[in-house]
Amino acid sequence: MFTHAHRNVAKGGLLTVLVALFAALAVLVSPLAHAAPVGNDEDPAITIKSKQHDQDLAAYQIFKGQQSPLPKEGADPTEPTGLTMISWGEGIDKDGLLKELGESTDPAFAAITGKENAAELAAKFSGLTGADATKLSKIVAKHIVRDDSYTPVNFTLTPSETEEGIYEYTAKTVDAGYYVVVDRNPAKVTAATSPILKVVGPVTVDVKTSVPSHDKQVEENSTNKLGETADYNIGDDVPFVLHGTLPSNYADFDSYKYGFRDTLSKGFDDPQNVKVYVDDKEITEGFTVSAVKPASDTEGHYAGGKTFSVDFADLKKAAPNATADSKIDVKYTAKLNDKAAIDDKGNGNKSLVYFQKSALEGEGDHEGKTPEDHTWVFTYTVENTKVDRWTGDKLSGAEFVLTRGFTYNGDGSLDSSENGEFAILDSNEKVIGWTPNQDDATTVVTKADAPFSFKGLDAGNYALRETKAPTGYQLPTNDMRFGISAEHQENAENGKGELTKLSLATVDGKGAPGDLSTATMKQDVTNSSGSDLPSTGGMGTVLFTAGGLAVMLLAGFGIVARNRKRAEA
Repeated sequence: MFTHAHRNVAKGGLLTVLVALFAALAVLVSPLAHAAPVGNDEDPAITIKSKQHDQDLAAYQIFKGQQSPLPKEGADPTEPTGLTMISWGEGIDKDGLLKELGESTDPAFAAITGKENAAELAAKFSGLTGADATKLSKIVAKHIVRDDSYTPVNFTLTPSETEEGIYEYTAKTVDAGYYVVVDRNPAKVTAATSPILKVVGPVTVDVKTSVPSHDKQVEENSTNKLGETADYNIGDDVPFVLHGTLPSNYADFDSYKYGFRDTLSKGFDDPQNVKVYVDDKEITEGFTVSAVKPASDTEGHYAGGKTFSVDFADLKKAAPNATADSKIDVKYTAKLNDKAAIDDKGNGNKSLVYFQKSALEGEGDHEGKTPEDHTWVFTYTVENTKVDRWTGDKLSGAEFVLTRGFTYNGDGSLDSSENGEFAILDSNEKVIGWTPNQDDATTVVTKADAPFSFKGLDAGNYALRETKAPTGYQLPTNDMRFGISAEHQENAENGKGELTKLSLATVDGKGAPGDLSTATMKQDVTNSSGSDLPSTGGMGTVLFTAGGLAVMLLAGFGIVARNRKRAEA
C-alpha cells in the first residue's frame, strides 16, 4: 500500500482508491488530507466535499484487484488488508503511462523501468510521497482513457446537510482498485489546484479550494488611502491599484500563466504609468502591458469604455522568488475626463485576475477567473445664480473665476496665494484643469436668464472671485468661499457605487443639501448696490441659499469641508 496514505477498512471488504485530485477538479487534498470512513456498508463509496457546485466528477480505474481476507477476530480493525491479484484497470492507457515513466529522467522515478506489470508498478508507486507523489499524479492523470471505450464511475451531487456552502459528490458503487478522480469539464471551474496522489479506503474526502483572490482599489486624494470609492475633479489623474494573490499550491506548478484584465468606463482617459510589483518590489521584465482597446460592453455602465491587460506568460520566470504567499500588484493612473458621469452612481472601473488552473502538462489552456471587482469615482456640480441682495432679481454682466488652494485670515481677507489655483473650463462649463495664473483661467460672465455652473468638482474647499461687478454694483472685498461635502460607498447588496450624502456650506455657517441624482448643489451669489456695501471685511455681499444643515467647520484660517466614507487601505 502507499505509505503516505490514510487507509480504512469497512465491513464486507476494502476499497483502495488512488485519488489524484488534479487542477481541473479544483480541490486541494494534501498527502495526509482529512479522510474518514463512509460507513460500514457492504459496498463502499467515495464522497468528496467541495465548495464548487458545478463539477462533473468521475473516477477512472488505474489498477483493479481482489480484496484481501478480512482481519482475524481480535485483530486491529483499522489495519488495512490491501488488494491481491492486482492487474491493470480499464481506465488507464497503460502503455502510455509505462512509456513516460520509463523514459523519465526524474530521480523520483529512477526505479521504474517501464516494463513493470500492474502489481510491480503499484508496489513502486507505494514508495512515493509528498512532491514525488504529486509529480506521479500529474503523469497518471495525463494517461486516463477519456474516449467512449471506457465508462468511468460517476458521482452524484447533493448539498451537505451539515455544512452550509459545502457540496457532496458521492460515488456509491465502486469496485476495489486504485482510481484517479477528475472533473470532466474543467472549463467550468474557477479554482487552481495541483494534483495530489492519495490512497484511501471508503472515505469522505474533505477538499480545500485554492482560488487566487483579487481586489481593485482607488486612492482617495484627500487621505492618500485606498478604498472602493473616491471623488476627484475632472482633469485629475486618479490612482488605481489592482491586487492579486496566488493559489496555495503555487509550488506545484512548473510554469504559471497569470494576469489582470482591467476595464475603465468612458469617463477616463487611457491608463498611464503602469507599474507592476511582486511583494511590494517593482519588477520591469517578464510581463507585457497590452494595447488599450474598446471595451466589449455595448450597454450599461461600461459601454463606450476601454480595456487593457497586464499579462505574465510565466509568472515563475518573471518572479522566481514568488511563493504561494506572495502578492502581485499593478498600479496605474487614469485621468478623469469630460465624459465623466456626474450623478449618484459614479464612474466605474472593474478588473479581474485570470490564471492557469491546471498544473498538468496539456491542461494549461483552461483559464480560471476571479470575480470582477469594481471601484467608483464621483465628481460634482455647483450651480450658481447671480441675484440682487434685496430684490432677488437675476443679474447679468458679473464676471467670476473659480479658485482653490488659497488660504484666508479670520476676517475673510486673503492670507496666502502660494498654493492657489484657478479653474480652466470647457465650453460645457466642465472644469478640465487648473492653473496658478489667473490670466490663464476661464472667466465666467453671468446672464440674467441662466445660472452659471462649475461641473466636475472634487469634494473640498473653493472660492468664487468676482473680478467684475454688474453695472450699478460694487465689487466684493473678499473671495466668496464655500465647501463641498460628500459621502459615498459601494452598495453591499448590489456591488454598485452610490452617493449617499451631498451638501454645500459657506464660511458663515449657511448651507444647502445637494441633489443626489444629479450630484448638483445650488447657491445664490448676491450683490448689493454701492450704498449697501459694508465698509470693512467679512463676507458682506455674499448670501447663499439657506436649507439643510451647514457642515462647514472653521479650522484656523481654512475651511474643512470634506466628509466622506473611506475604506481602510
